[in-house]
Amino acid sequence: TGSMTVTAANGDEVFASVTGSAMFRPDGLIGDLDQFGTIEGGTGRFVGAQGSFSIIGTITRATGAVRVYLDGQLVRGRHCD
Repeated sequence: TGSMTVTAANGDEVFASVTGSAMFRPDGLIGDLDQFGTIEGGTGRFVGAQGSFSIIGTITRATGAVRVYLDGQLVRGRHCD
């Protein structure tokens, strides 16, 4: 369980809470990610944003490389420019 912030090129941010697991395989070389996130707002054009997403992927212990597949939906809230 944790939190996640994604920052767009212009500095606007999306905030999410994340739950799930990240466990290394028996050989200890590769870890598997299986997580679910809930979008809980943001800044700029993402004020009031809602949605959810899933993340599956792997972590390579030797290099620290992370490869993920993210699938979900973000609905932007109403805001004033």
